[in-house]
Amino acid sequence: MGVNDGAVIGLSKVVDHGPATERWNIVLVAEGFRAAEMPKFHNEVSKFIDKLFNTVPFGDMWCGINIYQLDVSSTDSGADEPGGGECTGANVFRDTYFDATFCSGGIQRALTVNSSLVLQEVIDLLPEYDEAIVIVNSDVYGGTGGSVGTYSLGFSPITGKGGVEIAIHELGHAGFQLADEYDYDSVGTYGGSEPTRVNITANADKDTIKWGDLIAGPTAVPTQTNGNCNEPNEDASPVADGTVGAFEGAGYWPCGLYRPEYTCMMRELAQPFCAVCERRIREVLQTYIAPVTVTLATPSIDFHDIPEGIGGAGVTTYRAIIFDVGSCAPLQLQVISGPTGGFGLPVGGNIIVSPGQAMTQGKIWVSYTSTTAGASSSGTVTIEAVETGETFVVTITANTVARPTAAAALVLDRSGSMNEDAGDGTAKISKLRQAVKTFVDVMLPGDGIGLVRFSSDANIVEPIGDVALIGGTVKTAVDSADFNPGGNTSVGDGLVAGTDALNAAGSYDTKAMVVLTDGKENRAELIEDVAGLITANTFGIGFGTPANVDVGKLEILTGTHSGYLLITGAITPGEQFRLQKYFLQILAGITNSEVIVDPTGILTRKDPLQIPFSVTEADYGIDVILLAKEPRAVDFRLETPSGAIIDANVAIMEPNVDLIRTPNVAYYRIGLPVGVEGGHAGQWKAHLRLMGTVQDDAVAAQSYLQQMPFSLLVHAYSTLSFRAHLTQSGLEPGATLTLSAVLTEYARPLSDGVSVWAEMTRPDGTTISIPLIANEPGRFVATISEFAAGLYRFRIRAFGMTTSERPFTREQTLTAVIGLTKPGNGNTRPDYCDLLDCIVRTQRDPKDATTSSTGAIDVDWNSLARCLSKICRTKRTDG
Repeated sequence: MGVNDGAVIGLSKVVDHGPATERWNIVLVAEGFRAAEMPKFHNEVSKFIDKLFNTVPFGDMWCGINIYQLDVSSTDSGADEPGGGECTGANVFRDTYFDATFCSGGIQRALTVNSSLVLQEVIDLLPEYDEAIVIVNSDVYGGTGGSVGTYSLGFSPITGKGGVEIAIHELGHAGFQLADEYDYDSVGTYGGSEPTRVNITANADKDTIKWGDLIAGPTAVPTQTNGNCNEPNEDASPVADGTVGAFEGAGYWPCGLYRPEYTCMMRELAQPFCAVCERRIREVLQTYIAPVTVTLATPSIDFHDIPEGIGGAGVTTYRAIIFDVGSCAPLQLQVISGPTGGFGLPVGGNIIVSPGQAMTQGKIWVSYTSTTAGASSSGTVTIEAVETGETFVVTITANTVARPTAAAALVLDRSGSMNEDAGDGTAKISKLRQAVKTFVDVMLPGDGIGLVRFSSDANIVEPIGDVALIGGTVKTAVDSADFNPGGNTSVGDGLVAGTDALNAAGSYDTKAMVVLTDGKENRAELIEDVAGLITANTFGIGFGTPANVDVGKLEILTGTHSGYLLITGAITPGEQFRLQKYFLQILAGITNSEVIVDPTGILTRKDPLQIPFSVTEADYGIDVILLAKEPRAVDFRLETPSGAIIDANVAIMEPNVDLIRTPNVAYYRIGLPVGVEGGHAGQWKAHLRLMGTVQDDAVAAQSYLQQMPFSLLVHAYSTLSFRAHLTQSGLEPGATLTLSAVLTEYARPLSDGVSVWAEMTRPDGTTISIPLIANEPGRFVATISEFAAGLYRFRIRAFGMTTSERPFTREQTLTAVIGLTKPGNGNTRPDYCDLLDCIVRTQRDPKDATTSSTGAIDVDWNSLARCLSKICRTKRTDG
């Protein structure tokens, strides 16, 4: 056993506070870890770092410490565990690089290694080391101090303590020459000379005891004695915790030696260090403490191209002035003048920067509220670092631009199957018409809308224009005979027409295409034939069950054009608003707004509802959208965080508030901050009450007004952005589904205190929650495999606190399909079905494939040959 039983892999620095020649350097050494187990060793290193930093006084002295990890592989995992005699191990022996063994000197918990070899390897790689600590990959409890400290990963079966706690105790020995303060392993009374270790003594004279300056006046010395010198003293402390005195029992002796406090890390694991031990640690580390450094990382702040707000209100945006602070003590940063130029200090101009495990950042936040397009502003702010006396002048600039505009081409299927039942007794075409009109109603003035229909071929029904000007025309058109169902399905033709409409549109900052189809394409042009022509962001809605939609093709299309595909499934009565909600979520994606909440329920005349939702300081506008069978029959109000009510009367008087009611939707559009009490960040409420009559329509039917299903969507225009994505490794059972989400605030990653999870509904209706884990700041991911065939719905949700400690919620719906389709041809039907589809699609016109007097189908044989070649090509293998 030894150097032939493993290899030194390398040394790396994991806590860096400066050159090794100027810092106190700890080297953590792997022992009993196979090469494949290095990630486990690195995890234990992280545990050690966290524990050390949170143990007083190391956190206060942290900037004087460097920590390294030395990766060393062993042939076997673990350590030797001798058995027999005083040793109670399993009597197994393992081939490890440093020959780790328990029961050294006949003491079972004494875990030792070849210290000379450890030091040889450490010195070769880091001659400036101060302490070497070996982490032994064993679940048996043990450790030792000395020239090299050791500890295992095990816990004491008696006390339940161990692991990293052993490491801190052993560091007290190895790094600071502290003695053990427990009073067992010997019997009788100590009779030797005065110990050299600072934390035990044989002198109980209050006037001359070595830590006398720490003993408060009235404290008796000795403070506690042992009446039976053959046993450890188990009596409770006669004084309060933390009292420094002279407690008999230390250095393994029950009598004759004294410790400073009743308990201490050097007596019992997981306890704080006593005052004497803490002072010793500070004395050693003080010489390694670097001077305080304060570096301005952002000498200028630019609020570049901040857009005009919603409804006349400006957009308030925040930027941080960032300082990199190297200090082992808290440091104060304070604004001593400014900011000039109309900028603000939203969270004040005085902060305390606390030391951290790495270089700490201090942030002074500055705010700017946009005005009108073309406006600009400039100013300065002066900040002082109080402890160093340094001052820093930061320049601030800003400008306002027009709100970015978006154009959407709605490319809509009107094939014959759109007359089919959507699932709740309503024809698909009726659902589509309602969803399109809702989409148009909620669009922002200045954004563009265009309308394309397709079946056997495609037409641009309405060229793209400002929704404020042509929105009514679009709604009329989608209700007209132009959209009566009939014909086959040529999705490709629709994509070409949609692309033509967007290319002919005016100047918009964003262009997007929304494609809805309820069937598989069965007529040229095909999706794959035209996908290369598309340049706009493309979103897809599969209207119906996955088996009836070209899922694979549409996922590839949308996934490669910065969009995504949503499959509705059969729309049950309980999900009657699903298509409208899908359209509105896509609208949010096109206009870069955020979904705050999306609850559903039933309104009755008896019980009014209050639905809370959180608005943050990062939100500069909200749309509170009510979907219902007859939204004009709902008394719909909002309550601000201060209790002020916003209703139709306020909407008339307040320029930042609009209330829009149509037969399809009712919504409040509010520019933030709104001019009523509490009209910005905090918890808002939507108040909903079903009325007995329909506002503005006295002759409307009353039969359904006793109760009414509803859905309330709250969208925010915000600098707090949440975007979720879903990718699939394939469509076959067992395929891997990867969920990811990106969360930013003011374009900076937001992770601290944030929870992101997915509520997944399987094809059988069961629901589970899946946590998304942060794999880097602001990015969250989860991976699962599913086997049941059908539609999976994911409600990706986020909850957390903003930089200004305001709660927020965000969410997004995504769908996946397993087992019903495959990317190649979009279905799992027999190949002869694909062949027949291909033959029909390749005819110039349906009449080219006719039925003869014998009942046979007449086809073009060249077309048949091309189709056979295409279908069979996928079956061919090399060689």
